[in-house]
Amino acid sequence: MVLFSLVRPVFSADCECPAATPQDELESATAVFRGTIDEIHTSKNNPTTYLFVVNDTFKGDPKTEWVLQDADMDTPCALTLEKDKEYVVYERWQWGLQKTSRCWGTKEIAKAKPDQAVLGPGDEWKEKLYPKLREGCMGRYDTACCLSSVKAMEQGHYLPEAEDGCPDGFQPNVARCKGTLRWCEPIAGNTAHQP
Repeated sequence: MVLFSLVRPVFSADCECPAATPQDELESATAVFRGTIDEIHTSKNNPTTYLFVVNDTFKGDPKTEWVLQDADMDTPCALTLEKDKEYVVYERWQWGLQKTSRCWGTKEIAKAKPDQAVLGPGDEWKEKLYPKLREGCMGRYDTACCLSSVKAMEQGHYLPEAEDGCPDGFQPNVARCKGTLRWCEPIAGNTAHQP
């Protein structure tokens, strides 16, 4: 039963998206962000393009304004996005173009609750976290090591390990010195920080 809440739904009888979890969509995306549509450009012979104002980033490095094409134009799965609404957007590069698709996970923010558990906090929240962690390192006998671990977290966009450990799919890591903070990194492709 839990599986159904984590798998992206098929949107209509005519639009059949391959089954995928938010984790699958995150791994396949070039960038994932929360954005509001500022402009929509449609024309008869060209794909619909959307100009998003990026509010927060979960993966990749989109600019503050990001133009994407609908990868499913003229199909039953074509996007029906609206100006001034906020979306969680999964973007991919295809043949040198930036595209998005409802089958890749793009959806209204209100329908993105299952995605939030996988995406975690965005860069906006993390920008506030790391300065607080650095401040907590100051005045300690092991300040240099503590600051080194915060730097590693910030570079990887990682979060400190919670009291009950790292979430599924993550493992703890530390700097190799006394006084390090612990953080969680994805298990696949994990590399230890060398201070």
